[in-house]
Amino acid sequence: MMVLIVIQSAGGHVYAAIALADELHASLSSSSSLFLGAPAPSLESAAAASAPYPFAPIPRCLPHAVLAAALHLRRFRPHVLVATGGAPSLPACLAALLLGLPFVIQDQDAGPAPATRLLAPLARRIFLGFNAPVRLLPKRKCAVYGNPVRMSIRKCRVSKADAMASFFPRMGPVGEEGVEVLLVLGGTEGSPEINVVLLNMYYEMLRERKNRYIIWQTGPDGFCEMESLVKSHRRLLLTPEILSFVHHSFNPIYNGSCMNWT
Repeated sequence: MMVLIVIQSAGGHVYAAIALADELHASLSSSSSLFLGAPAPSLESAAAASAPYPFAPIPRCLPHAVLAAALHLRRFRPHVLVATGGAPSLPACLAALLLGLPFVIQDQDAGPAPATRLLAPLARRIFLGFNAPVRLLPKRKCAVYGNPVRMSIRKCRVSKADAMASFFPRMGPVGEEGVEVLLVLGGTEGSPEINVVLLNMYYEMLRERKNRYIIWQTGPDGFCEMESLVKSHRRLLLTPEILSFVHHSFNPIYNGSCMNWT
């Protein structure tokens, strides 16, 4: 089985693609996967560098991207192309149509990406993480299976005590009983709306309960502004990107993909 997977510079798309490739290779050891995505510097090129799968960049200009994707398809000769949403899916799927190759879509979001909605009528199947997008897509092609979870998450175990020590080093040893950890995520790029809401709430939340901790991912664009407005607190972690922080904090415990608290 030869599978070509198209990924975009968003964490949900990139890590879903890695999870799919992991599962495929676990089920079919003789299978091969190739990732397509935007050239470096991009999240997909960086993630592919740490994954055991080859990565081929395609240009951001649509005509050039279609041509590049078609060349990769001709060389790799996949049985199927899997598009995980986002802009790079469009040229790759158009190239697949020109070459007569089937493609399927795996969309992780509660609202389908514009590329997903455009390509949906032409896809063989559309695999979704949520029920909500079904009403916006060809229903007969949709299957709701939830989102793929990487094997590295299922296998990796880090104790809560070790995790707390890395995330909140100023607290010293923290017992596991009665600890509340609030994780605030706004996606790979962060969410200005969530940042503003939490900015007005975080200090009161920490003051109400002494056993409450907050890990707040602001997103790269919002980090400097939030850092200038937020009061330093030893039970608060402010970070632009949670995955890069975890990778740095838990290396070599962390295996390069993610962690799971026990």
